[in-house]
Amino acid sequence: MSTALTPMQLALAKRAAAQATAASTVEQAGEPRSVRLGGASHPTQEASASDPKPPAPAVRPEPAQPTAQQPAPAPSKPAVQARPEVLAALAKMRAKQDALEQAPSKPAPAPAPNPRLSELAARILAQRAKQSPAAALLAETLERQAAARAVQGAEIPWNAEQAEAIRLGTEGKGFVLVGAAGTGKTTCVRQVITDALQRFIEQGGSAEHCTVSCVAFTNRAVKNLVKSCKGIQDIRVQQLALQNCRTIHKTLKFAPVYYDYVSASGTVERTMRFEPTYTALTPITTLELVVVDEASMVDLPLWKKLLEATPNAHYIFIGDLNQLKPVFGLSVLGYKLLELPVVELTQVHRQAFDSPILSFQHKYSLKGIPPSDASLQAITESSGGKLVFQPLSKMRPAPEQSRVLAKAMHKHYLEGTYKPHQDVILLPHGKDGTFGSTLVNQWVAQWMGEERQAVVHEILCGMGKQYLAVGDFVVHNKEEYFVESISSNRAYAGKAPQEASPDLMRSGYYKSKPSTQPVELDDFDALLELAFEEDGSERKLAASHIVTLVLAQGTDSLDSAMKEATKEKVVRITTKGELNELAFGYALTVHKSQGSEWRKVFFAATAHHVSQLNRELVYTAMTRAREELHVYYSPSDTASGVSNTIAKAIMRPSIAGKNWREKCRHFADRVDEYQAFMAEPTQYGT
Repeated sequence: MSTALTPMQLALAKRAAAQATAASTVEQAGEPRSVRLGGASHPTQEASASDPKPPAPAVRPEPAQPTAQQPAPAPSKPAVQARPEVLAALAKMRAKQDALEQAPSKPAPAPAPNPRLSELAARILAQRAKQSPAAALLAETLERQAAARAVQGAEIPWNAEQAEAIRLGTEGKGFVLVGAAGTGKTTCVRQVITDALQRFIEQGGSAEHCTVSCVAFTNRAVKNLVKSCKGIQDIRVQQLALQNCRTIHKTLKFAPVYYDYVSASGTVERTMRFEPTYTALTPITTLELVVVDEASMVDLPLWKKLLEATPNAHYIFIGDLNQLKPVFGLSVLGYKLLELPVVELTQVHRQAFDSPILSFQHKYSLKGIPPSDASLQAITESSGGKLVFQPLSKMRPAPEQSRVLAKAMHKHYLEGTYKPHQDVILLPHGKDGTFGSTLVNQWVAQWMGEERQAVVHEILCGMGKQYLAVGDFVVHNKEEYFVESISSNRAYAGKAPQEASPDLMRSGYYKSKPSTQPVELDDFDALLELAFEEDGSERKLAASHIVTLVLAQGTDSLDSAMKEATKEKVVRITTKGELNELAFGYALTVHKSQGSEWRKVFFAATAHHVSQLNRELVYTAMTRAREELHVYYSPSDTASGVSNTIAKAIMRPSIAGKNWREKCRHFADRVDEYQAFMAEPTQYGT
């Protein structure tokens, strides 16, 4: 009797086959092929039918405390021989994969939408209704929604791929939803959340113990999720969805935990780090469905903590493999492609094709086709100002290029085409002293401050310092604010800051006194005595000034109406820790922008950024713009034949493959590392 194998086990079987002993004569035939099982593709090789003892995956013992969602453990060594039924399963699924690979790469256009369902989706639902009571419930739900929208004069444009995702969500199954920008992931996920919350309300559930949660990695990604949930028609469902949209860290209630350790000198020291309140020991037992949006940003350690804290939940992962991977480690999204059913949205909607920004991604970035200089200029001329590629000279040094870009943004600001709270400047990195977000922020703040003749204050705290003025646009704890007021702090103890003046530049120098150096905090011993208590714990140092912030809400003026609307959103910066969280918000790195959208994006990808540029970074930066995108790039060097910087980036993917099936091979080759990591017991501090 054959045994059902998971995609993860198949990947392990492939690894074990490669490590078989010399006595095991397995015939290798041709190039590696792909086997699809359970919604995922895995590379494998054909094995000879005459081999009596082909290799098989080894079996490891179960972890000490397995959870409900914990995957199978990694294989151990040495490898043992595979069972014949394993090879039979591989051969059976290879035929399905061959047929899949011969299908056309571009999906056929979906039928025209009708007031209820497309014809193709209706047939799928009818078939499912005969097989499953849950599918019948899905059909009834969609019909009810179609009737409601028909009254409002709207149509339901579900295609077959979206209908399949909704079916899996209605049946209470976990799955992965992937798709490029413009394929309708947000619309599909909103419908899945709506159906789940409607069933929860109909069953008499209370808002205090909601079984559905929508999480994301960053606050910016949560904001986009909240924006999507505001499109839910049912007010009760909408309010419940908004209450349960939060970051993973807030869901797990991360809090500071102190640890004692013995230092190299033999003394007992204390350190602090943030750990989740909800763990495997104190789980959230009420959650039954967790929707993980922007799953490509979630790294494995954070995913493990979420999995352990929600043992009764099934998960829906939404993401785009074409975007940036986490800063540290690999994304959980890639490994879930090997474990769960996958629904890929391939149909690009008309509104996406109407956008030159998204059409550029589908024509060049996603296909790995490098555009020429002539192509970039042709796109600029035909886009009507929505997509502009502007070359920058490669001869200027990085600090000078930063100043040139900031001066261009100041010109846009004076013309009314750039608004700091609605638009953003993106750069590949934020390094000090180079063409990064830090230096660009300083110059933009300088030019815009001079325009309004702002008085610049030097704000000191410990060994740190910042140069701020009233009206500056800043970011504090990932929220956007304007500086409302700056006043002296009587609790401050330290050297006197420089005199506030409109001539004080954001670099710390006076324009009227170019030879004057900024005040340096050189009394290190005195600062140490000031910074720490007698027991060695860090003291909350007072800053030299109290900085008051008001939340930015659609206006760049500090009038009375804005103050009244944001009077409950006032933040007072008084200590060193709060000051360190304060930064200019004009320019961001591409990594910090992931999961967010702006009206206009000004993206710099020049020769100074070549080492950081790749396909995923360019794709992520460009897709942050809703209306307009301005790209500053270095043109091709005709003498040496070197391509422009955009073409170079597109030809450098961080994960090889043009679709999720090809990218699966990257994660299948590392599945044993993933298994070993997930099998390790989690250490919780006290």
